[in-house]
Amino acid sequence: MKKILLLGFICAVIYGCKSPVPKEIIQPDQMQKILYDMHMVDAYISTIPVQDSARKVAAAYYKGVYKKFGIDSASYAKSMDFYYSNPEIMNAMYVKLETDFKKNKVKVEKLHNLAIEKLQKKRQDSIKADSIKQVVKKKKDSLQKDSLKKLLRRNLKSGQGKKVKVVKNQSTL
Repeated sequence: MKKILLLGFICAVIYGCKSPVPKEIIQPDQMQKILYDMHMVDAYISTIPVQDSARKVAAAYYKGVYKKFGIDSASYAKSMDFYYSNPEIMNAMYVKLETDFKKNKVKVEKLHNLAIEKLQKKRQDSIKADSIKQVVKKKKDSLQKDSLKKLLRRNLKSGQGKKVKVVKNQSTL
């Protein structure tokens, strides 16, 4: 009796240590990465307004994911069937996927905010540059008018006022 219990215990330990995922099924860590990419493709495809175009693009993107991980659509489908029949494993993968998506969302939001800040700074710099140009132009115009007035006064005093011809804020003698 003791030998049977010992043999049963040893079998339980051996089968208990065995991975719950068969070798021909994509392992959970790699499957999680594949699912992440698949969901990213799905999200992109959902933004395409024309369904025919979306289908064409989807096929190419899915093939790209398969190629990236060295799998084919049959092994992906077989693995998904296995994980659908083992919801505990699938749930564990999706819990990890949720944290990955949240991290990615934070990164994207930071990049988006940086881009907005750069655009706003560029606009402010442009506004400042335009303001400076306007001030310089006004000063330049003012200086030209003042110098023309001085030149005219000087010429009028010296009796050469008739020879000065003013054309668009410029004087010629």
